[in-house]
Amino acid sequence: MPPSNTCKVLNEIERNERYTRLKAELLKEFESEPERVTGKAYKQILKGVLDVLAKFEEFEDRVKLNVESLILIEDIATSGKCRYPWKVVKALLLLVYSKLFDEVYYSNKRAGEENVLPYNSRSSDYSNSPEVSAEEPEFERSAETEDDYKKVKLDSLVYILEFNLPPFTLQRLCEITLNQPYRIFKKLFNAYRKLFAVRNIEYEPEQLPPFLSLSEFPKLETVSMNIRNWERRYLTTFRPEWNEDLLSDNSDDADSSDERRFKRPRE
Repeated sequence: MPPSNTCKVLNEIERNERYTRLKAELLKEFESEPERVTGKAYKQILKGVLDVLAKFEEFEDRVKLNVESLILIEDIATSGKCRYPWKVVKALLLLVYSKLFDEVYYSNKRAGEENVLPYNSRSSDYSNSPEVSAEEPEFERSAETEDDYKKVKLDSLVYILEFNLPPFTLQRLCEITLNQPYRIFKKLFNAYRKLFAVRNIEYEPEQLPPFLSLSEFPKLETVSMNIRNWERRYLTTFRPEWNEDLLSDNSDDADSSDERRFKRPRE
């Protein structure tokens, strides 16, 4: 059984015999001498992920993930290595986090929670000026709308989209989707945002296996084209405007803190 904190889009994937076998075969390939490995399991996983991502043209698309998608996320979360083409991992993270944000936000709204968005995510409520205190403003906030949420969500996804190389906190980005303790959207948003506080410092290199030939995967071009379309649409006209005030966490959800260090020891 998957952990209860696994995000819904990954939790729905059946951990069946095929999942167990394919995951074990992948681990065996990574632990073997590279020159003795054909990469059958790895290639099957990459092909399966590309089959999913080829259908993911818009952030709101309802695309069902498969066993291969789960194994890829788990591998990065466990190893801390990006052993797959970054554009594939990036598109998969965009898909998963798009669904994860929806899951937590709409769960809050169904439960009757009010003002679950970060309180300075709307210009009508709070200033983005760095001189303004991070404390909750005293005046009454206007009611949040779904459009407010969609803007915050797009802000968030653009941060992943901006990276042309794997971010140093890639491992933690994957871990959160598998062990997601945040019940309140603000908590999830702040934990996610903190992972980008170290951006432009270090990147994790891709560690592609020697047996990989990208020409064997024609759907990789479809995924690349989708990413280029998103970049043209969002990176040129829609830039995130978060400031460091958003890093403060004022909720009472004590069980949902994220005190882990961003950096992991180098191997």
